[in-house]
Amino acid sequence: MADCIFCKIIHGQTNGEEIIFENDDCIVILDRYRITSVGAICLVIPKKHVQDITFLDDSIASILMLTIKDATVLSKTTFGAKGVRIWQANGHTAGQSIGHLHFHIVPCNSVMDRIIAQFPISFDIFRRHNIFLKNRQINKSKLSLYAERLRNNYNSRRDNG
Repeated sequence: MADCIFCKIIHGQTNGEEIIFENDDCIVILDRYRITSVGAICLVIPKKHVQDITFLDDSIASILMLTIKDATVLSKTTFGAKGVRIWQANGHTAGQSIGHLHFHIVPCNSVMDRIIAQFPISFDIFRRHNIFLKNRQINKSKLSLYAERLRNNYNSRRDNG
């Protein structure tokens, strides 16, 4: 879809998004608006535009789940997270802010991390609409460091496994 931000990212119109890895069917990028105390939040996105999980073709579901698993293991091992929460919403009423299916991989080490993962809409409202914040996105150099760590771990795991 022409106006879908994730479709634009998938087609190379990136605005500086940090791409961690991709396969033929999915892409994993960093969330530009949220991090936890332990590290960056990854977004796992199918490359084919799918509004939400109710429209997901069964042929891509298993590949998507394997990509979610890979991103979860990568996040946990890269950041030494004690736990990882996987979050996904279907429809605006449920909290889906972008009309393209995606999963949030949220590394957690604290109660605050769980709050960010459990109530992302509240966190988004604070970050994106707080008039006192000069920049509502996470610092690009901080995101780049997280992305480099994730990519290095991914490449190392791929080369050794």
